[in-house]
Amino acid sequence: MGRKSIKRRKCAAKSMGKSVLLVIFGVLFLAPAAAFCEVNGSLALRQVSSEIIIAVGNPPPQSIIVEQRTAGKVVGTEPQAQKVRSGSVTWLIRDPQAGRLHLKTQFQQPVVESSATIKYKDRHSGEFVQRVIRP
Repeated sequence: MGRKSIKRRKCAAKSMGKSVLLVIFGVLFLAPAAAFCEVNGSLALRQVSSEIIIAVGNPPPQSIIVEQRTAGKVVGTEPQAQKVRSGSVTWLIRDPQAGRLHLKTQFQQPVVESSATIKYKDRHSGEFVQRVIRP
């Protein structure tokens, strides 16, 4: 075996090692970033109002349904909710943008207890996701 064939094997092994590292890097770091379609939220109560902040990942889902359950009488919402019933407020957010959404509710009297459910269909898995948030 000559020196040239040994050098060729070393070069081939080095380039194959680099290829393997690139594949591992892509699987570990790039694939999870591409699959990120997370929607999370927080709920804050303030005397006669509440605010739900929703963090929408990229790419965002086609739509998000947010239902807030509360014992207080609702006198206003921002943005305007699709349904306001005794004990619940429902928003349908179509074509949301990645980033933060703010949903506000005004009550007639101070409210001490409330929760919300965020529902959406994950674009990558096709699964229906439901998250409950509390203050």
